[in-house]
Amino acid sequence: MPISRRHLPLALVALVACRDSSTPPPESPVETSTAITVSGIDSMIGLLNLGGPVADGSGLLALPLQLRAAPSSTADTIVTVTRWVDLIAEEIDYEVPAVVVWRDANPWYLVSTHDSVRGWIELPEGGAVTLIPQLFENRLTYLTPAWDGRLFAAPDSSAEVTRPGGRDGDGQTSVEVRDSRMVDGTLWLRVAVHDRSPCEGTTPPRYVADGWVKAWTGARNTVWYYSRGC
Repeated sequence: MPISRRHLPLALVALVACRDSSTPPPESPVETSTAITVSGIDSMIGLLNLGGPVADGSGLLALPLQLRAAPSSTADTIVTVTRWVDLIAEEIDYEVPAVVVWRDANPWYLVSTHDSVRGWIELPEGGAVTLIPQLFENRLTYLTPAWDGRLFAAPDSSAEVTRPGGRDGDGQTSVEVRDSRMVDGTLWLRVAVHDRSPCEGTTPPRYVADGWVKAWTGARNTVWYYSRGC
């Protein structure tokens, strides 16, 4: 589940684009062969690790990020972001931040500030994007409170449904993500439900149910992970 943060005032440098009649129009948006269709404008598709130097504790990005109006180096710069706190980001690993990605036009990715300013950034040298199906591999994962409690026998809304229960006090249900599949533009995840968290007890948890869930309920992720382990 996304980590809540105190939102500090957004420090942005707005650049005004001056154009005349001789200025050529922006390039057409770049299309990607690896696009992932999402359920809504606010459905995240993965995380972008900017690469470069590790966070030094200052809260500053290694390099300023220019958020552009379209996935093109000739598009207008909407804002320039210099601080991690101004971006919507998550930990992809222990104390390793990564920017939340909302759209994919490889090598351009749509990201957002905490003030809901959205723009495209080009994948920097040394950077990497991890899409949701790969994000949950070998992780401590759980069903979030956004999950409606249903497991489908197949990645199909008309498939047989079971309701395993087992939410903890935070409304979470420990699971292992075993598979993923795109069906008619919807990303489905196959999960095995634990009887308890792997972080509890001295023996591995038992699997009590297995089935498919949609990766998103509206704009909210139904599965997330603990970036710092137990």
